[in-house]
Formats: sequence, C-alpha cells, structure tokens
Amino acid sequence: MLRGVDRKLKVGHAGTLDPLADGVLIVCLGSATRLSDYVMHADKGYQVVARLGQTTDTYDADGTVLDERPIDHVTARDITALLPEFTGALMQHPPAYSAIKQDGRKLYELARSGQAVKTEPRAVQIDKLELVAFDSPHAMLNVQCGPGTYIRSLVHDLGQRLGVGAHVLSLTRTYSGRFRLRDSISLEHVSDPSELAAHVIAPVDALTAYPRVQASPTDAADLAYGRSIACVEAFTGPVMVYDEAWQLIAVAEWQDQRLNPRKVFIDGALS
Repeated sequence: MLRGVDRKLKVGHAGTLDPLADGVLIVCLGSATRLSDYVMHADKGYQVVARLGQTTDTYDADGTVLDERPIDHVTARDITALLPEFTGALMQHPPAYSAIKQDGRKLYELARSGQAVKTEPRAVQIDKLELVAFDSPHAMLNVQCGPGTYIRSLVHDLGQRLGVGAHVLSLTRTYSGRFRLRDSISLEHVSDPSELAAHVIAPVDALTAYPRVQASPTDAADLAYGRSIACVEAFTGPVMVYDEAWQLIAVAEWQDQRLNPRKVFIDGALS
C-alpha cells in the first residue's frame, strides 16, 4: 500500500495461513500495517484436498495419524449428500492445534507440550461448499466462507460424518475479500523490488468494502490534528476519509453529523 519499497519499512500480515497451506496472504507495508483489521475480516475462498480414511491430531497431513479406516464404500454421491449439513450458519470446534489463546497461551503451544486442550465451539458461516472431484481416497472441495472458519475442522467434521475420518492434505486460499490469487505475487518474486512494487495496492483500491469520504483541504487539516469534521450524510461503522488526491488521511466514525477520527495518517506514506 505504498508508493515505493523500502527495506526499513514495517511489514505485517493481515490474517494467517496454516503451515501446510498456500495462497492469498495480505501483507501491509509501512503505516498500512494499522489497516490490517480492515482487510483481514472478509469472506474467504479455499480449494482443499481432503484425505479420507485417516484422522490426525492436527487435522492435516503434518500431524500424527490417530485412526485409519477403510473407505471402499464411500462414493462421490455420499459426500455430496452431506455437504448441505456443512453449509450456512454453523457452530464449529477449532482444532486443538490452532493459534487461538487459552489462559494467555496459544492452543498449539499447549497441545505440543502435551497438555489437554479443550476448544469451545464458535459461530462460523459457510456460504458455499461443493465437491469438485473425488478420486478415492482424495476429495477436492471448493469452500466459500466467512472469517474465522477453520477448513481443517470442516474436513475433520465431514470425515466423522462419513464415518471414515478425514484430514487436510493440501489447502489453497483462493481469495480474501477483494484480493484474488490471480493478482498475487509469489514468495519467489518478493525479493525483486520492481516486481513487488507492481503489486502494491493503494488504500483507496484496497478498502472498497468501506464507505469513503473525500475531504476538503481545510477538513483534511482538521483531521490530521485529530479534530472531527462536519458530515451530514450518516454512516455506520468505519469510514475511510481521503484528501483531494485520494490519499487516505483518516479512519473515522460518524456520530451526530460529525466524523470523528480514530486513526490518522499524516506522514504521506499511504497513497
């Protein structure tokens, strides 16, 4: 989200990927690291290959196999028939090996140290779940879901419902919000400054999910000093405020016909 690329820039990722997974990972540069919350909580898409007939402690191929069962009787029709049960608003138990914290420690740290881990169910949303291909013991699925959904748990639960067990063999995030795999840069090209700079996205293009306001020079100056500005139009939630050149100057909240700045960007880094 910056004009150039500087080795000393602060870098932060918005959201995480499992060690086994690849695909879209949003990276914020410089002052844009303060915008990570606004780009990571978006719907996501995945393509996952499930290995039926085996369960593991991590719910993926990196874990230890706990159970193995025959799957000769499982057909593509059997899998497809169960998918509606895993679509819509669901309560899902996260994997024991996850970054969720318990008593101040991440669950995977507790699990690796041999401590008992009990996860609490969480509300998730799965908008679309389809079987793309089935070549026993492997089932390829496309998933469209809301933030916070664990694909490893989805695959594990589907395997349990089939009565044979399952774990994730491979996982690719195909999109996160407006960010698509086809527009991403691979890790192999990150070290090339020109290649990296070509994939940097300005906030005005990255934050399209939020309402935006273009401020006058006077209002922009007020926001830069943390002062609210008048705004007759009502908004709900975060509002992105830009100057006349469409550079982000503040994230604000609307109240009583005023925009109150919550995060201010005055160093010119965001453009």
